[in-house]
Amino acid sequence: MNKISDETKLKIGRIILSTLGMLGLVMSVVLVHTGKAEIEDTFVFAIDLMGGAICYLLFAGCSIEEKTTDTEKTFPFMTILLLAGLIFFIDEACWITVRGTDRAVQTAFLFVYLAELILEQVVNYAFWRYIMISLPLEGKFVRIGDKAAQLLLIPMVFMSLVAALVVLSRMFLSAGAVDPEGLYWLPFPYMAFIVVLTFIAVIRSKAAPLLKIAALSFVGIPGGWYILSAIFPEYPSHYGGMLLSIVVMYIILYYEQSRQLILTQSELKTAAVIQESMLPHVFPPYPDRKEFMLHASMSPAKEVGGDFYDYFMIDEDHLVLVMADVSGKGVPAALFMSISMVTIRNQVPLFDNPADVLAAVNDELCENEDNEMFVTVWLGVIKLSTGRMMSANAGHEYPVFARAGESFELKKTKHGPPLGIYEGVQFQTEETVLHSGDMLFLYTDGLPEATAQDGQMLGEERMLSILNRNKGVEPRLLLERISEEVGAFVGEREHFDDLTMLAFRMEGEDNSN
Repeated sequence: MNKISDETKLKIGRIILSTLGMLGLVMSVVLVHTGKAEIEDTFVFAIDLMGGAICYLLFAGCSIEEKTTDTEKTFPFMTILLLAGLIFFIDEACWITVRGTDRAVQTAFLFVYLAELILEQVVNYAFWRYIMISLPLEGKFVRIGDKAAQLLLIPMVFMSLVAALVVLSRMFLSAGAVDPEGLYWLPFPYMAFIVVLTFIAVIRSKAAPLLKIAALSFVGIPGGWYILSAIFPEYPSHYGGMLLSIVVMYIILYYEQSRQLILTQSELKTAAVIQESMLPHVFPPYPDRKEFMLHASMSPAKEVGGDFYDYFMIDEDHLVLVMADVSGKGVPAALFMSISMVTIRNQVPLFDNPADVLAAVNDELCENEDNEMFVTVWLGVIKLSTGRMMSANAGHEYPVFARAGESFELKKTKHGPPLGIYEGVQFQTEETVLHSGDMLFLYTDGLPEATAQDGQMLGEERMLSILNRNKGVEPRLLLERISEEVGAFVGEREHFDDLTMLAFRMEGEDNSN
């Protein structure tokens, strides 16, 4: 049985909360319409109704923008919106049912008020989590504080449940209307803990001053309002403060996302320029050489990745082919790509076989102890006068090979680990003799992992099928047809990885003997 992803769990939870919130609103309307309850404080009722509506409107706005924002930060905020919206509607139902003398109405009040007390505790923790992720807050104090907040939440919810049941049961036994004022204090201890924890963590953080002020306002506004409403119960409840803080949070969230989007777009443009400037893109690369035909292409995904190909002559008789894929995306991957590419070019002339080249490149990349990136590389050196090709593979996709007039097949050879993980790795050299008409096809994982609308990946079998439907065509046309067929397979779905390919065909007289 497949596990449900965290993202799916959050979506299911938000759907449930939305449904319950709407049911709370419907129940309130029904009670008023049937005359079983009356509304005395229309101002507070208006705050609740407006607050719930604003929460769900903001939630709808976040849902629309969810694909273009940082979901790690958006999900907690959307959870706060739904929790707060639900609390607003529950409080609205409480205001309607609190004056009811009918036993059914009082029972309804019992359950809605219990739900409100519990959700108030949960939303306090949700505020803390959102602030912790958004700034972000880090360090031992934050980790201990977050653990304490999680551990305290359970007993606080249990205490609220028990106290509410005891107090409310006594209210039902007495004559007259239900009066819940004796329970107003229940969410306060946990809120006070969250306010103190957040204040200390934010002050100790290295976040920008504006973000610190914003974060403190997130707990300060509803917390301060709650204290005032507890001291002066004749004034409106603290939910107005919650509403104000949510609006403030949304404004700052929107500002931060806009700023981050501009920075990200600038970084991606820089990475794209770095990547494009490093890759050779003149075809045919050596017009005067009749021994081979060569073409390569890279179609970048929405985010800039670290794929790269390379080819160069180390002397008049030896051609080097490289296909590689750097872990990660964006500017760091583009920079690591350029370092890897230059290092390979510098090391190739110093060794007699590709395995020693990869070992030397690996050791050089590992010299930087802080490096958290790695690169998979397929490296081949072809002696054009004889067709003898020596190659080595550092964790990269298997190359595809076809003899003249025959089908393409994966050439499965022994892999070494990717470069840049740990020093002292030894790689294995493979030898193949290329004859006139033989073809070699290199690619990165963006090709077999191209995904269709229904979630199916292209895979190695479909990739080979495409190649074999186009066997015999020259390298440039082959890559064009592969791109077309992959585009048709993927359809409207966005590519999440670069599509990088290189095709080589041996030409001229067969001198391999």
